[in-house]
Amino acid sequence: MENQQIARTILTAVGPENITEAYNCMTRLRLRVKAVTVTKEELKKIAGVKGVIMNEGEIHIVLGPGKAENVAKECKALLAAWGKNQPATNALATDLAKSRIGSEPSESVSAKRPSILTEEQLRKKHTMMLAKDHPGKMRNNQSDKTDNAA
Repeated sequence: MENQQIARTILTAVGPENITEAYNCMTRLRLRVKAVTVTKEELKKIAGVKGVIMNEGEIHIVLGPGKAENVAKECKALLAAWGKNQPATNALATDLAKSRIGSEPSESVSAKRPSILTEEQLRKKHTMMLAKDHPGKMRNNQSDKTDNAA
């Protein structure tokens, strides 16, 4: 399955109106969501998805090196187009909404645009996530840098 199709399928499953941020690390597409409304099993059925990790307000979809970045780019493009509320892009919003909930998107939903992070914001967020997930490792790395500087 090509990257755009994977992105479209993931957005359909999660619901574009539910996504507040889309970004990636080396192997995962990371989606910050208002509410987790999809199951791991639903996402694992999508071709190319190797695993799913769900935390409160976040969904991490394991795609592999390189693939995560490419699918994230497609997700951001689709979400940006969906959020612009232009006639050409309203067709995408309608398609995604119909396949997700079986009805037209509401005005309040189609007017919202998910945030897209800058590279610097992504680096900070990634560092914070690493520190949260691996606090001992981050402290050791910082002390190694301090020791080397002395």
